[in-house]
Amino acid sequence: MNKITVKLRKERIEFGINQYKYLIGSNYSDKHQIVQSIKKCFERGNNSEFAIDNNSELWFKINDKDVDIRKYKLFNITSIFDYKTEIKLGAKSIILNYLEAIFKDIEYDDLVNTLRIIKDDLGVSMSDRIEQNNHYKLNLKFEEITLKGLLKQVEVSLYKDQLISNEYDLSYEDLVLFQIDLITKITENIRDFEYICIIEIPVVTQIIKEAIEKVKQKNLMILIVSNDSYIKNVDINNFLSLNKQIIDFSDEVSIYNDIILNLERNSTIQDIREHVSLYFNSEGRQDDLNLSKIL
Repeated sequence: MNKITVKLRKERIEFGINQYKYLIGSNYSDKHQIVQSIKKCFERGNNSEFAIDNNSELWFKINDKDVDIRKYKLFNITSIFDYKTEIKLGAKSIILNYLEAIFKDIEYDDLVNTLRIIKDDLGVSMSDRIEQNNHYKLNLKFEEITLKGLLKQVEVSLYKDQLISNEYDLSYEDLVLFQIDLITKITENIRDFEYICIIEIPVVTQIIKEAIEKVKQKNLMILIVSNDSYIKNVDINNFLSLNKQIIDFSDEVSIYNDIILNLERNSTIQDIREHVSLYFNSEGRQDDLNLSKIL
């Protein structure tokens, strides 16, 4: 399990994460700050004078170490998929990263080698034509074929049911699943990096939840930030509750200090885990321990 440490205003929080972590609860301010702290780390931006003067700097660590952004990549999934920006294949484009992952070895492809020969022959032919019509000789040579060069010439179209489509033709779940699938393929094919994916969506549907839980890449951690107050059939170790308190349910010390010591009756950690599981996994909010007063 990895340990995530995030600075929020004048305090810091810690939580454990294996493959993924659900940030649930009504404290939207802290959720926002956690996401902002992580994003800021990858933007290489300095803390502002205001933040420094007010001791409200944002920072983010993994296993008590500063994140080396030469070794980590960050992806952000939302339900508002900017398809027009994505197909321009800018540096932050998920589609660009996907294409680079899938075609990482294309420069050694036989067809690309054939194209090199054709381009070299064309360069010679064009140079000869210039020499025939001029007293001066100009040697023309095409740029070497590279993956980045090829992708600059690519025009991307999205197809659905064999017809050209766009983001408006995709359902809410389609948009999220499409991005999850792209990022999964990236992490499978490019293992030189560790990856962090932040999924910011209104609701985690059953289909989206199943897609998240299918992700098994050891080099990928996923943070799911939603408006859900409960999510069915999730191991509570994968919950970070942000309500009246911030409680990591994978941390027994946090469970003891933040819950058991505040209960009106004696309980064991195992007992609390069972009650919390019912509390966060059911719409009816079974709450025999009055957890709502604590959480």
